[in-house]
Amino acid sequence: LNPKDLTALPSGEAAVIKYPEGTVNRSYREFMVDIQDGLNLFDKFGAQVPDLAKPDVGVAAADNEDQGERGVNYRTERFANRPGDVADVFSSTVFGDPSTPVFRAYPNDPAYVRVLNSSDLGRVHTFGITGHGWKYEPNDANTNVINGQGGLDTSRAFNAGICAGSNTPLSFGTSGLTPTCASDGTAGDYLYNDRNFFLLPSGSWGLVRAHATAQTDLKPLP
Repeated sequence: LNPKDLTALPSGEAAVIKYPEGTVNRSYREFMVDIQDGLNLFDKFGAQVPDLAKPDVGVAAADNEDQGERGVNYRTERFANRPGDVADVFSSTVFGDPSTPVFRAYPNDPAYVRVLNSSDLGRVHTFGITGHGWKYEPNDANTNVINGQGGLDTSRAFNAGICAGSNTPLSFGTSGLTPTCASDGTAGDYLYNDRNFFLLPSGSWGLVRAHATAQTDLKPLP
């Protein structure tokens, strides 16, 4: 379903998933994150973004594994476009929202973040979300709770079950099926990103936003 009005949604990077569990309808939010490397990017005027890995003057050749640019879901928000105090680089107040996805929810909403790497380069990535934790093995009560997933190389994918605005991971009810959240969520913006320090400034980051008040274009979970 479309998060804005709960109408049918054929496809998209953010959705509400509604399903029956016995005689009860359940729902959760779903966010799709494709961490990408090696993209051919273009600016809003259609001009190609210069490849940072192209040889500089006096350099014989670029590293083949560093060709192309980085982003999320075919978009990017490079630090170069957010000049000034580096402390403000992630601030929507200073620069507006990033071009990369801003995934929206309300505190304590159950959500699955579906993360993949569709790139064809050999570099391995690490995905993380500040202020959030999830179970490494979702159905194992004794599993580690993590806030970063490494080993994200070509064609690999994983699921992070989170509670919006909370470091308490998504759990399951007594049935073992129902996504369940605690009530400790806090409204605010939370950074998700590729935690490779070299790739982050190239634009592979975005926000999970937990709204403090009801929004006209974001329906509560049914």
